Amino acid sequence: MTTVSRRAPEEHRGGTVSALFVVAYLGVSLPVVGVGALSTGLGLRNAGLVFSACVVVLASGVGAWLRRTRKSAAAAPAPVD
Repeated sequence: MTTVSRRAPEEHRGGTVSALFVVAYLGVSLPVVGVGALSTGLGLRNAGLVFSACVVVLASGVGAWLRRTRKSAAAAPAPVD
């Protein structure tokens, strides 16, 4: 939060920190609500398995994206002054 607050322009600092909290609360609450909704139709065990599979797919996608961006950044020529 300190980093976000420091990097935000002073006139937008309140809105930026508020947006950080909204994203954080959504990131914490939406998976819980989603698993709860899935468990009514699939059962708790199967809902947990679906959630776990989604986390694995998301983490794998982010890992692949990070690997690709690091490789392209390493292969890019250095800027000339």
